[in-house]
Amino acid sequence: MDKPLIEGCVDSYASAAAAALAGADRLELCANLAIGGTTPSPALFKQVHRDVAVPVNVLIRPRFGDFLYSQPEMEEMCTEIRAFRALGANGVVIGALTPEGTLDMDKMRRLMDCAGDMEVTL
Repeated sequence: MDKPLIEGCVDSYASAAAAALAGADRLELCANLAIGGTTPSPALFKQVHRDVAVPVNVLIRPRFGDFLYSQPEMEEMCTEIRAFRALGANGVVIGALTPEGTLDMDKMRRLMDCAGDMEVTL
């Protein structure tokens, strides 16, 4: 049986280092976990990526609340995905819904296209 992948959801340098030390196989780097998570700063990503020896996937979420994104928010998210890819992120964590609560496949495809060959987690 394969060993399960353990991913630590972290929102600070200290929590990223602690998760890696505790055996996390991968990190989901966020900001503002207390409100459900938002996109972290590039500065935090750079520190974690430099010092923590596990792959780092970055949450791409411009705000808390629902997952119904406007076109300007989609543009922002694609720009952030490209920026984190250029900084060396292993992958991104994304999601977009329709008003009915199903996956918005058009928006998901757009975000996945922006991610290119990066790992994508829904």
